[in-house]
Amino acid sequence: MSQDLLSQEEIDALLRGAGLAPRGLSAKEQEVLREALSVFASSVVGVLSMLAGKEVSGELSSLEERSAEELSSALAGTHLLYGFRWDGEVSGPSFVLASEHDALVISDLMMGGNGLELPPSMNELYLSAANEAMSQALGASATSLASVVGGKLLVKDASGALVEPSPAMFEGVEGSSRLAVGELSFRVSEVGEIALRLAMPLDVARAFAERITAVLAPEEAPQEEPKPQP
Repeated sequence: MSQDLLSQEEIDALLRGAGLAPRGLSAKEQEVLREALSVFASSVVGVLSMLAGKEVSGELSSLEERSAEELSSALAGTHLLYGFRWDGEVSGPSFVLASEHDALVISDLMMGGNGLELPPSMNELYLSAANEAMSQALGASATSLASVVGGKLLVKDASGALVEPSPAMFEGVEGSSRLAVGELSFRVSEVGEIALRLAMPLDVARAFAERITAVLAPEEAPQEEPKPQP
């Protein structure tokens, strides 16, 4: 019977075909997802601090739902897009976005620079360094999030590239598909602020929320009713 059940992604596709909007995240799901994104931000702070050798602070600035079209329209100028797939207790695609300038800062720190003396644009050397930094940040975040989701969580099929914002840059995601977008703000001492966006389809975001909720508040085993006294 389970084979006849539709996944949330299939349900959303049917709703789109009928002209109806897919179900958004509930208030509870948003609350739990914020906690997961805060864990993600803390992991990035650790990696940036190690790379920069300076004090780094970070936080989740906002969480909102946007279509791929809306998100790409809100981005100004060239961006580093780092796409990957979660695998394990939660599976599915996600994307990290950084402006070209912020990606250059991260690259420079990765290569031992001060994050201030930057080239005018990204080159292959800096792109390679940015991708390595993203790889380290995602590896650290997957390790931290694994304990939150209660099992294995890996990052697979990761790759980064410079892109001009368009809905097509989100590989495997339709332009009208809704994404959960977390905006993360970081401050590097003596360098300045860096902003990252972590975007994931709603079904992936919901899977994180449901898995974390199940781990934090497991269903209580039904208790046996007391037997009547003779």
